[in-house]
Amino acid sequence: MMSAEQRNQNPLVIRLADLANELMQSSAEFLDQPNDLQLWYNRGYANGILNALAQADIKIEGLEKPDPEHLWSAHRFMAWGQAFIHGQTKGHNEAYEILKQSPE
Repeated sequence: MMSAEQRNQNPLVIRLADLANELMQSSAEFLDQPNDLQLWYNRGYANGILNALAQADIKIEGLEKPDPEHLWSAHRFMAWGQAFIHGQTKGHNEAYEILKQSPE
């Protein structure tokens, strides 16, 4: 079984973390752009990855934090909020599948 430190250095985990950070940075202005559904989806996807990493107790220096729910929850019934939620679900599920398949 891999130690927590070894798991945090797993190349797949590092790639997931890098992707999440990249998406968080490129979607930083998502709240100002409700008409850009792809931006909201990307932000949600990044949040999903970050939530999956946190649930797996993976801690990587420099890793972004997921957005607090109050930041986007008022938008949940709008098209852009739905894009965020869909992205969040997909990001979490896909990251979970990758983490589940990575060596323990």
